[in-house]
Amino acid sequence: DFPEKLSAATGELHTVCIGRPFGIAYLAAARRGIHVHLYGNQFDDIYRTIARDLSLSGARREAGLLSRFLHVHRSLQTNDGSWEDVRNTKSQWVREFARYDAGWSYIGSPLPWEILDDKGAIPNRVSTYLLAGLPIISDVRPGYYRYDELVRLGVNIDLDTDDYDKLAHRLATEGRTRELRENAIRERARY
Repeated sequence: DFPEKLSAATGELHTVCIGRPFGIAYLAAARRGIHVHLYGNQFDDIYRTIARDLSLSGARREAGLLSRFLHVHRSLQTNDGSWEDVRNTKSQWVREFARYDAGWSYIGSPLPWEILDDKGAIPNRVSTYLLAGLPIISDVRPGYYRYDELVRLGVNIDLDTDDYDKLAHRLATEGRTRELRENAIRERARY
């Protein structure tokens, strides 16, 4: 039960980051017309992460651009709820997240423990993206589980050395993203 993509209605690229948005160059994405929608457990946590990645002068200068292309949404997690609350909340995930063109993995190595960073903390959002039929944006890191797994599944959209021009082109190329979306849907039950 996949909804229509936001990009079909707006003509613009819409991506989603579920959890901490480490390493995303928000201004670079915005300058290329890429919307970044953020869903985290707490607004403060999300805003702290965004603030850490932006210079104060850059954020002030580009406030209009950021307000148009950077969107913070309420969390789709439950805290201290019953099992029924958890099920009801998670039942919304596919309809909510499938509206986007792609999901974001972490970019770079944001955490101090590289092995856990690679094999534990970062890949945990992959299953949610696959559930929603989304390809996944990742920096190119051959030999890293978080990258090799996306390649194996055929759902990777490579961000080459912060080249957001290439990323925008890859996201906009309908044939490629359709193929990646089909791969994500095919792999969701097995992953």
